[in-house]
Amino acid sequence: MPFELLLSLTGLAAAITITPGPNNFLVAASGANFGYRRTIPHILGIVSGFPIMLLLSNTGLSWVFREHWDFLESLKYLGGAYILFLAWKLMKSSDFDNPPDHIRPMYFIEACMMQWVNPKAWILAMATASTLAGQTTSLWVSLGSTLALFATIAFLSVSVWCLLGQQLQKYLHSNRAKKLFNLAMAQLLMACAAVLVLL
Repeated sequence: MPFELLLSLTGLAAAITITPGPNNFLVAASGANFGYRRTIPHILGIVSGFPIMLLLSNTGLSWVFREHWDFLESLKYLGGAYILFLAWKLMKSSDFDNPPDHIRPMYFIEACMMQWVNPKAWILAMATASTLAGQTTSLWVSLGSTLALFATIAFLSVSVWCLLGQQLQKYLHSNRAKKLFNLAMAQLLMACAAVLVLL
């Protein structure tokens, strides 16, 4: 893979994964509520989600989106609804006086699913797949390098957000403080859902 392309993909992966968004808000909230170790399945789900999409885009799935663009439009609403559902769950977990029976971190597959209902992620995966297809080096060598690159940078970026959330535990001593924090994170998620649907 040419160095210029590698540098470009590195910058793209870093910009996508480190900037604020639904994934990072959720892992920060999980880090604050459950700690880093219990959030690892959630982190790995995020890290695995996009590389799987990129792999599928290189095996012909991108044709479905090119021929049926309305499918991406429907994903926009599905993704927004899913983010709102996660925000609702986070608000429910804020009732520490009467907590739900099953407050837990997000499972691996749930975190993966969140990536798969994001139309912007699919567009990025298809664009990246098209770029790799135009390289003179072996497609599978370029694809393997890109998958490893995105997974590594995503893991580091999301881990930073989770650890920042975990550091907030020292300031969230009371149930009231935890409740206010979770409500704030839920509102940020709702804002993300609105942006996804409106834009």
